[in-house]
Amino acid sequence: MNPGTWEITNKWEYKDEFVDILPSMKHHDEFTIVLRKKKNSKSTNSLTFSSPFRSELLTHAQKFRDIFSTEPGKGVAELFTAKKIRWTGGVVEVILSPGAASLDQHNYFTKKILGSYDYKDITSIDILSDVPGGFAINCLFFFLIFYSYFDFY
Repeated sequence: MNPGTWEITNKWEYKDEFVDILPSMKHHDEFTIVLRKKKNSKSTNSLTFSSPFRSELLTHAQKFRDIFSTEPGKGVAELFTAKKIRWTGGVVEVILSPGAASLDQHNYFTKKILGSYDYKDITSIDILSDVPGGFAINCLFFFLIFYSYFDFY
């Protein structure tokens, strides 16, 4: 967009032109978009942009990775059974699936997504020494405690 007029200057279709989006290692505000030069072409072109909202842009774009991924099936996440320790002390079985933009928590029985924890909001993952297989996910405004026997679902 033109920052002076907010007019759209360029746009690319996820399905036909968009190949990837990556954070730049040069500067914390920069990211690179990889585009196909022509529809159905294997040759690409990389464009670098800058935004103070880089992590939000990257997270949002990764949520659509299955549309633009050049490797079908690569975005399919493994599912892991785990037990979540609730803040009340109760325990519930859940399924965890790491995705392109977030760690998703599913209902064990219905497989419905109960929560998505964006990687940009995770500040640390800590191993719990007093809970076998336990780990805590610390997010910006809350933390979650899980323990798992790492069975693949």
